[in-house]
Amino acid sequence: MEGKFRKSKYGNSLYMTVPLFEEKLSPYRAFCGQPHMYLLVWEIDNTLTATLGIGDLDDFDYRRDFENPTIPLIHELINWLKDHENAKINDIGDVGKIINSFYWEGDIDEDDYY
Repeated sequence: MEGKFRKSKYGNSLYMTVPLFEEKLSPYRAFCGQPHMYLLVWEIDNTLTATLGIGDLDDFDYRRDFENPTIPLIHELINWLKDHENAKINDIGDVGKIINSFYWEGDIDEDDYY
């Protein structure tokens, strides 16, 4: 896993990435170069925002945004990256499954269960 932290007068950011491996089941390639999973967290004006996504070396990006993430949520997102390091993906459908299957208790509106 690679990570970079950047501090500036406009805000702070954390970028982490892990490699994924495309398992080619057909002669067609879904990704340009090696796909990767990433987490980007940035703070501007004391407001945090996070993005979890999968991308390639060109213009492919599939991501999920988290507004006002808590520190425990960011910790779980980092663990999610570690859990999927070097994971095999077969097609674009696998990308959606990995990103959309991340579950956090904060995703649930408690009013839906009362």
